[in-house]
Amino acid sequence: MAHLYPADLARFIADSWDADAGWDLLPGEGPLAQILSACYQASLMSEEQRPVAFRLLACSPQQLSPDDSPPTGLHRLIFSPSRSFDEQELRRLAPAAEFHRSLIGVHWQRNGDLSIWGIVHSGPRWLQAAHGGRLLPSPLPPSLVICVKGPGQLTVCQGNTTLGMLVNGQLRKPQVDVFESTWLPAMFQDSRREARTEYIRQFGELQNNDPSVIERLTGLLSQHVVRRIISLVRSQRHGGAILFVDPDVGRRLMAANTFLQVKYRFLDEEPRRRFRSLVFRLIHRLQAMHVNGLGITWEQFLTTNDPLVAHLDEAIFELAHMVSGLTGVDGAVLMTNRFELLGFGSEISGSLPEVETVQLCEDAEGEVTHFLRTDGLGTRHRSAFRFCQRFPGSLAIVVSQDGNVRFVAAREEKVYCWDHVAVSFLDV
Repeated sequence: MAHLYPADLARFIADSWDADAGWDLLPGEGPLAQILSACYQASLMSEEQRPVAFRLLACSPQQLSPDDSPPTGLHRLIFSPSRSFDEQELRRLAPAAEFHRSLIGVHWQRNGDLSIWGIVHSGPRWLQAAHGGRLLPSPLPPSLVICVKGPGQLTVCQGNTTLGMLVNGQLRKPQVDVFESTWLPAMFQDSRREARTEYIRQFGELQNNDPSVIERLTGLLSQHVVRRIISLVRSQRHGGAILFVDPDVGRRLMAANTFLQVKYRFLDEEPRRRFRSLVFRLIHRLQAMHVNGLGITWEQFLTTNDPLVAHLDEAIFELAHMVSGLTGVDGAVLMTNRFELLGFGSEISGSLPEVETVQLCEDAEGEVTHFLRTDGLGTRHRSAFRFCQRFPGSLAIVVSQDGNVRFVAAREEKVYCWDHVAVSFLDV
């Protein structure tokens, strides 16, 4: 397989650029090639035994307001004088422009000359698009952004939109965000409908709202917490697995069975159903905040400064931390589709029939696939394949020690898996 390099990436950027935002925001062929080459070379270096990681924003400082600051804006600081642009200067500046919070500002002149004009402080909220988070990020201009995350590893964005990633000499496109699929929420549809009935039984009918808003908010909040769990497991670099099962299947697996042995089981009481309790309290609070007959919206949750909403969001975040910590023990975490936490340290039986091949999906819906032999994969993956084959309708999320994330589900008597690309584009 041929390897790709910065010149190939430059052509890809030109083909993928959103022309409606303006071609003048994209450096010309010469400056673009120079920027990518310098970033690539810097990625291969180290600074005082630290790996080089940084984000670069290619735009004029005049495109950024001098009055803004994080968390809702960008704080730009201009060098006087500007610095020359090359890989050595990028290497030296990288520790000062901490990857998660700042960018190195670069601009090009009409004659193609490049310079480093300063540092842009963004804060860390931009990561929440992939990781799950309530607070809205500081918007970047629709200019070229390059994220250098490791040797030969470059992610290219247009503002906050990821275009592609060069890693191990291969170009990867952000086309497999499983959360954007239709099959994944469909797996939890019955649970959301049940949540709607249970909420109305506890709190009564919603005022000024279609009751289906409970289902929509429950689904969005569930996605919110799963993104966080995945991000936290990846950051811990020990790998892990989470199994989501139908409540009836969960009851079978918590009883004596030959399929799954749950080493650490939680008592059947409200604390193991805490996620649903927090979601109900959050919806109830948003309902109480209504004015002028307006209905609950997801944007209301994202933008409100209400202290109780912030408290409940923090509680959900801590729940995600707890679940991610449980994956550190050998074996899988077992949860129901209602997000009820049944136990952890779950060992999938080796007596379940082996799955020799799976369908590796190239798109979020699993419409384009190719066969993948499983004999070269690790025990954690092969166990998840066997479990999902035995219990169709279940979902396994497997995180490898290297941070790769794979979703596994069975349908039509075949096991499908998705490499979840979206979470790996924007973090170190």
